[in-house]
Amino acid sequence: MINMEREELLKIAVSEARKALELEDKPGWRFERRGLIDEWEEGLCKNIFDVNFRIWEPIALVNTELDAGTGEITSWQDRAKIHESGEGVLAREKAIQIAEANVEVPAGTGIPEVNSVMEDGRSVTLVTWFSGRFSTTAEPVNLEVMINPSTGKICGIRRY
Repeated sequence: MINMEREELLKIAVSEARKALELEDKPGWRFERRGLIDEWEEGLCKNIFDVNFRIWEPIALVNTELDAGTGEITSWQDRAKIHESGEGVLAREKAIQIAEANVEVPAGTGIPEVNSVMEDGRSVTLVTWFSGRFSTTAEPVNLEVMINPSTGKICGIRRY
């Protein structure tokens, strides 16, 4: 039998525990050891570890931008909603319907553009309204709404 170092044995124990709990491929989950490690060194029980673990799942990973003058939220993005499982394609009409039901669209923006883009390694549907595009006097107020195509949930909004 190969004599392994204590730290190498502990790494194997942690790896096997992750596999047993099916946590190997869950992005964003944090798996940490808690408490003391009991190790038996007597007779047949040599190098047996008793390890307790705590599993943390992110509820939300939100990036937010604020207007420094007014404190108004100008943009936000929930990375956890981007990574919600499933694959899907969102039809143009459905994407516009979801976006319009969840945000206030600025007046005079016209027909939105709908595109599929990559965000955090996942495909998302981006619905974009442009205003002030042809006016030299109006301040542009553009709006982007990011939708997870598999869940139909809004995962980000950007005003600029």
